[in-house]
Amino acid sequence: MEAETVQFDPNALPVRRASVCCHELDGEAVLYDPAHHAVHYLNATAYLIWQHCDGHTKVPALLNKVAAHFADVETDTLIRELEAALDRLVRNGLVDWGQLRAA
Repeated sequence: MEAETVQFDPNALPVRRASVCCHELDGEAVLYDPAHHAVHYLNATAYLIWQHCDGHTKVPALLNKVAAHFADVETDTLIRELEAALDRLVRNGLVDWGQLRAA
């Protein structure tokens, strides 16, 4: 049974974990997480999301920035897919939530 997707706090500021090493390959990436001795492959979309997890951008703005790269995809479908990708990044320990900021 698959775990439910996380409900994102719109004021959360996702941030890449500093200890994760990244090697870009043609717009995609291979990440190494030394804390868990794990290697992760990110396709172009997941890598784009990961790059925007800067600790300063709230979730809705982050998703909108990434969605701007996919103008030919229906917005609701795209946002659901991007939320799922962000959820996987969090669950895999590649992104932390950082500080919450007041609306």
